[in-house]
Amino acid sequence: MQKVTWEEVGAAPNAILSPAYKSNGHVFTSGSVGFAPDGTVPEDVAVQTKYAIEALEKVLKSSGSSLDKVLKVLLFIANPLDAPAVNAVYKEYFKHQPARSCVVVQFPDARLKVELECVAVPFISREQIVTRYTIPSKHHRIWHIPALYSRPSSVKSSTMRAMLLGW
Repeated sequence: MQKVTWEEVGAAPNAILSPAYKSNGHVFTSGSVGFAPDGTVPEDVAVQTKYAIEALEKVLKSSGSSLDKVLKVLLFIANPLDAPAVNAVYKEYFKHQPARSCVVVQFPDARLKVELECVAVPFISREQIVTRYTIPSKHHRIWHIPALYSRPSSVKSSTMRAMLLGW
């Protein structure tokens, strides 16, 4: 397991957590919030989202990864009414539509409106490890990572697909 340090992402080393860890071919990031480069907290949730994603991008780059290699995003928002503005910015950066969960929370600092963390893969293209299956509903997707399971020889591939998709 390799720890990514604050110095590697261009930030002061005074936090009580690590920006990210690399382990077993994955990058696990801590939460990234929307501080402006000058350290202030913008009022606008779209601007906070932009800064949070750009900060996350720095951590990923320092880890040998990038936004296009993100497999899963965990998004926290303070107000569910901000979701459309957050999603508009999010779509600009995550065009490949990684898996995502969104949770409404109360942040300890009331000025904060959004936070993101993610799991990504470093050094290799996403296509080398992941195949995306689209289910008939536009709201449901499944990611197939071949190394995580193998199909028993007695099970037909169509049966296995149905089991994975929950049909």
